[in-house]
Amino acid sequence: MKNTILALTSALALTFVAAPAFATEYYVVMDSTAKKCMVMDTMPTAGHMSLVDSGTSSTGNKSYQSKSDAEAAMGKAVVCKSM
Repeated sequence: MKNTILALTSALALTFVAAPAFATEYYVVMDSTAKKCMVMDTMPTAGHMSLVDSGTSSTGNKSYQSKSDAEAAMGKAVVCKSM
């Protein structure tokens, strides 16, 4: 019985520790070649793509916790409005 409780407690603790590592982040990205902004769930690596700072990111690193937050930020970004 003790082993079962210990195993369940360990599994539960691991779940809470590992869950944030799997959280998806979203980015507002400007493609300078296509002249458009988009939301991506991966950090851009191509040279013609750059992160857009809309000034609304709560994390301070230009990433958003939900796709809808990123889309809302994209709508407010001055550089995306001008395209």
